[in-house]
This record gives sequence, structure tokens and C-alpha cells, in this order.
Amino acid sequence: HSTYKGALHMKDGIVDHEVGTRHIRRLGGLMSLVPITFTIAVIGSFSMTGLPPFNGFLCKEMFFAAVWAIRDVEAFS
Repeated sequence: HSTYKGALHMKDGIVDHEVGTRHIRRLGGLMSLVPITFTIAVIGSFSMTGLPPFNGFLCKEMFFAAVWAIRDVEAFS
């Protein structure tokens, strides 16, 4: 969780530094201005939504597996 959240917050700082504004109407064309940052933003966004094989999917899947394991242990107690 912290990996993709940290990457998305760092992306915000990079865009603000490179463009010099936070005004949404002036942020067009970022893909050509900062292509590596754009790629990291897309990967972070996919991870946040939980798409496989990104980190967010794995994180959510591990959480659900732990919940099911706890539920099964409590059922037999």
C-alpha cells in the first residue's frame, strides 16, 4: 500500500516542480513533458485500483486471505 501511495504522492511533487503550477487547466500535455513520471503514475493508479499483477492486487489479495484464515479459525473455536 505504501509503495504505490508514496509513488503517487512523489509524482504530484514532480509535476508541480516541472510545470510550476497546480492549476488543473495548465496541466495538459504532461505525457510528453514528463514521460517517466507519467508511466509511474499509470502503474501507481493501476496498483491502487487492484488490477493484477500490480502491487495493490497482491496487497488486497493477502488481506482477504488473512481475513478468511481468521474466520476459519474462529469457526472452529
